[in-house]
Amino acid sequence: MTDNGHPGITRPGASRGRRGAAARRLLLGGRRGRPVVALLGAMVLALATSGCGGGEPTGEAPAETAPEHTDPASGGTGEATTGDGGRGEADTPAPGDPTPGSAGGTAPEDTTRPYVVNFYGEENAEGAAEREPANLVLSEHSSLQEMQWSEWNGDRAVGTGLLSGMWCLPDCADQPFEATVTLSEPTDVAGDVYFAAFDLDAPGAQEYRADDLDGERPLQLP
Repeated sequence: MTDNGHPGITRPGASRGRRGAAARRLLLGGRRGRPVVALLGAMVLALATSGCGGGEPTGEAPAETAPEHTDPASGGTGEATTGDGGRGEADTPAPGDPTPGSAGGTAPEDTTRPYVVNFYGEENAEGAAEREPANLVLSEHSSLQEMQWSEWNGDRAVGTGLLSGMWCLPDCADQPFEATVTLSEPTDVAGDVYFAAFDLDAPGAQEYRADDLDGERPLQLP
């Protein structure tokens, strides 16, 4: 059948032509084609980006931020604390603590305690001012050894030891007597204070006659 131009008859291939034209309008800019163009552009951009390596993963995990610890003693400031509970600062001595190079908190010597003049030993042949000596010569007749002092203050000194003397030789040479001595009468000599008297109590030596066992006796002064 030939095409006679009747409006109700379509030539073979004409519908295909119209469909092709419609498809081109859809792809290239017709009202229906705009979404498709936009989608194709996005796909092209994504392929170009992945081809340049911009979308490749780096393989490194993001660094984690350490949580801040709240120190209750600091009132909850939220600052990160060190392992010792502080702020990472060097320790400082507490008020009142002795600092390096100081006397270490040692109390000063009590200058109010009296001395005693001691002639015990060759090094003390001229007499030496001492406090709480381990061995003490009381006089030219009596001496004490292995002393243990229970009291030594500004008024008196009290100690116990082993007593021997010229008045008990040779008996007391190897077996001295247990005795208690009390030093008293603090006396100022040129600005220093010395005990000036002693009282000796030795119950085991009462059978011997000796002035040093007869009440309070004088001590040598400088």
